[in-house]
Amino acid sequence: MHVSFRRLAAAFLVLANAIGLAPTAHAQYSSDIDIYSGAPASTDLPNVLIILDNTANWNSAFTNEIAALRSAFGGLQPDRFKVGLMMFTESGGGNSNDEGGYVRAGIRTLNADYQGKLGAMLGSLDKLSDKGNKALVGITMEEAYYYFAGKPAVGGANN
Repeated sequence: MHVSFRRLAAAFLVLANAIGLAPTAHAQYSSDIDIYSGAPASTDLPNVLIILDNTANWNSAFTNEIAALRSAFGGLQPDRFKVGLMMFTESGGGNSNDEGGYVRAGIRTLNADYQGKLGAMLGSLDKLSDKGNKALVGITMEEAYYYFAGKPAVGGANN
């Protein structure tokens, strides 16, 4: 009887811990819902980093992609997101040709002023001089991590 009481007590503790940890475990899988839920507090806006594929296949779709991005940024409700833009490093003139990606527009609150600036910046992109020579997605994602972690850029440091 003594042994079965210990087993029952151990099973109870395991079950109690599992129930106690369930909300925490579930929260990690639903942590991106703040993007789709109601208006967040102005101090807790979601960070959105768009990584634009500006590699060699950009030639044929350049105009359509830029128009779509300008429309998307312009259509967002102001003061609901913090938005930034990252690109692959360019191969055009004046670029270092370092491999990876770099933040072209830092993550900021997307207010009316920043919407206009993003639209103007996207409109000023040049199909040839802002084109990357290859998409090194792994290195670019590492640069995105460095950016969010507040660490210095490596691959895109000279762009």
